[in-house]
Parts: sequence; structure tokens; C-alpha cells
Amino acid sequence: MKELLSIEYIEYERSGMKFNYNSVISMLSEEDDTESIMFDFKVISITDTVIQALYSTKIHKEDSFNDYCFRSSLWRIEDNNWKMYFH
Repeated sequence: MKELLSIEYIEYERSGMKFNYNSVISMLSEEDDTESIMFDFKVISITDTVIQALYSTKIHKEDSFNDYCFRSSLWRIEDNNWKMYFH
């Protein structure tokens, strides 16, 4: 995941909590395995070096209900690689 995130990465949760690159990398290493399915994926070109990815996810948690979410992220080219910088 480190290769996909910009060092300037920022994420806001529904609760309003803000996360950065270091906090997300730390949380991912502690996260348990959950089954996630991505669908309805669409990419919108904003500029030659910036895109917006739009998609839906279905997350199945053991002994729990399915959670559906509509997601959006911004990606840009950094050092000739696509990196997510906002989610």
C-alpha cells in the first residue's frame, strides 16, 4: 500500500476524523482481514496528471451485516507513478 499512497495523503472519515499517510499505514498493519468487493468503478480525468476514481464497495464482516459504501479518491502522477493523495 505504501507504493500507492502519496506522502501527502489525506483521508477524512464519515465521522470527520482526519488521517494522513503515517496514520493510515499504521492502521493497515493492525487491521484484520475482511472481505471487500469493489464494483461500479469509474475514472474521471481532471487533468493530464490528476484523476478521480469513483467506485462502490461491499464489505462483509464475519458475524456482521454487509456494509455498502460509495467511495471517491483523487490520484496524481508523482515520480512517473499514480499515487492516491485524497480519499
